[in-house]
Amino acid sequence: MQILVQPENATKNIPKVSTAMGLLNKLGLKTTQALVIRGNRLLTPDERIFPQDQIIVRRVASRG
Repeated sequence: MQILVQPENATKNIPKVSTAMGLLNKLGLKTTQALVIRGNRLLTPDERIFPQDQIIVRRVASRG
């Protein structure tokens, strides 16, 4: 599965992930560090993702 990681605009191949949380774990990110987006919809950590999905992982940071 190809994932677009923003803001770096880097494309990564991530094999065998089934949920948004699993994807974040493979990328070494916590749920508070990134948003997982499919189409125009944010995914919750428990939502399933499929090999044909176009997924964007957008890193976020609080600069409070």
